[in-house]
Amino acid sequence: MSTTLLPTLTYEHVQLDASGVPFIAGTTMKVVELVMAQIAHGWSPEELHFQHPYLTLGQIHSALAYYWDHTAELDADIERRGQWAEQARQEAGPSPLASKLRALYAEFEQEDRQLAQTGLAHYAHTLRREEARHETRRCRSRLAQPPCGPT
Repeated sequence: MSTTLLPTLTYEHVQLDASGVPFIAGTTMKVVELVMAQIAHGWSPEELHFQHPYLTLGQIHSALAYYWDHTAELDADIERRGQWAEQARQEAGPSPLASKLRALYAEFEQEDRQLAQTGLAHYAHTLRREEARHETRRCRSRLAQPPCGPT
């Protein structure tokens, strides 16, 4: 009876850190982070490369191959991360900014309904878009100025 040993799989562009977490060699990106981007957005390896130009296609394919060979472990990690994020979201409570934006959106919706009755909805939408462009230009010009005060 002969015993055959299965070859050990190696992934040229994947390394394990001291905790055993797989990351893409030469980067700080974890394999699970790349996989989560692919799952969330449905990106192909080429699109992942476009979104993360510092990664080569070889690194991306190697990381994805590692994922498909270790799906149980990495899917458990993705689930754990999702639970942690949800718990943190619940502990943080409602965001004051999100509440303000919701109120502003509701105000705009109310204005649109009122203007739709008078046929001016398109005008209001165009005006808001122009106001947003003006605000963006104002902020950009402020960013281009040197900082105030002593240097």
